[in-house]
Amino acid sequence: MPGLGDAASCLAGIASIQFQQLIGFLFYMGILSLMGLGLTLMYQTTKVPNFAYGFYVGLGMYVAFLGHPKILNVMPPYPLAPLAFILGGIASLATYLLVIKPLSSRGASIVQLMIATIAVDLFGSTIIYILTDYYYYVYKIYTAKGFLFRSDDIVVIANPQITAAPLIVLALLAALISLLYIFINKTKLGIAMRAAIENPGLAEILGIPTSRIYIFSWFLAGALGGLAGLFYPMWFYVDPSVPARILITIFAVSIAGGLSSIYGPFLGALLVAYAESILPSQIYGCLYSIGYQGAGEILKYGFVFPMILIVLFIAFAPTGLAPAVSRAANKLSSIIRR
Repeated sequence: MPGLGDAASCLAGIASIQFQQLIGFLFYMGILSLMGLGLTLMYQTTKVPNFAYGFYVGLGMYVAFLGHPKILNVMPPYPLAPLAFILGGIASLATYLLVIKPLSSRGASIVQLMIATIAVDLFGSTIIYILTDYYYYVYKIYTAKGFLFRSDDIVVIANPQITAAPLIVLALLAALISLLYIFINKTKLGIAMRAAIENPGLAEILGIPTSRIYIFSWFLAGALGGLAGLFYPMWFYVDPSVPARILITIFAVSIAGGLSSIYGPFLGALLVAYAESILPSQIYGCLYSIGYQGAGEILKYGFVFPMILIVLFIAFAPTGLAPAVSRAANKLSSIIRR
């Protein structure tokens, strides 16, 4: 039976988090925030869980691949960020205009629309596989089937090493939160968007062009996914199956944060990034420190934790973290004012 010594060893194992692991966690949280915000924005406008979102992220990943020395020779691929942003936005907009909107006008149910987005995702995945085959067999660029650009990044600080990607993503995230707050609360378009999301029927009666707002929302949502995808290979390995696999993680971010809140994805990303990138290492550290030599196997299954979070939140907290955090903040504010 484990004793106090084992418990102390376990706690020491949990606390033994490496510096690079923390940097990786912050980077992952940043790009998951961008992806989760896009997916949540789409859900809020049309109430459709968009299973094609991984395709928009994948486009960004393979825009980064175009920076390969044998193609555009732009490495690190940061100058290609506008291209990833635009392509992700166009793919998303095409999904809305060519699939979601026509089917909705014909009375398609949410389930039918959701299945339609799965078809779009399969179509997009096929395009990505064709693209990788083209560069693999025609140009003999064998990394098309799997690439990681972390070693090509700019080293900002040598010891301890900090590369440019985490700093850029965190700066982008801070700017995005600030701009989002100003946009939603201080601009006419943002207020109109909020009205169109909360009550589309009343917004149309008041003369708000909900159709245009949905077009803008879908473009922005896909563009954020494309942008996040561009940064992904600067820290994580990418192959053609990654866009489909990461979709579950993005859904976990949106569900954990709260699909009804535009700020929910930031909270969801914090939790999911911790569960997938830090928690498995802490469990490993605990088990290894008390003598379980095979504990390293758990490091292979970090992707399971977002799935567990999806089930737990749907079962026990379907509104997500954002409403609870908002209520706690309001309560704290009222206590301070007394």
